[in-house]
Amino acid sequence: MSSLQRRPVLRACRFCVPGSELVQAAQTLLRPVLAVSSPAGKKDLEREVELLRQEWHFLSTVGEDCRRTLQRYLSAWDAYEA
Repeated sequence: MSSLQRRPVLRACRFCVPGSELVQAAQTLLRPVLAVSSPAGKKDLEREVELLRQEWHFLSTVGEDCRRTLQRYLSAWDAYEA
């Protein structure tokens, strides 16, 4: 596969995992659960969802950094081949 053939794959990778939508869904689904949870349970659930949000942010940032790095390498390879 040439570097030109790989570029659409790199662009598509951004949309492979709808993680931010899933995190948002978890936050939305948490609300009714919190309404019927004990104070201690609320604290644990809120902490878990916050940790989920932070981990998704970290993972998506790392993924985007990898995508940019691969894009730079492909551009350098194209320049080398030219």
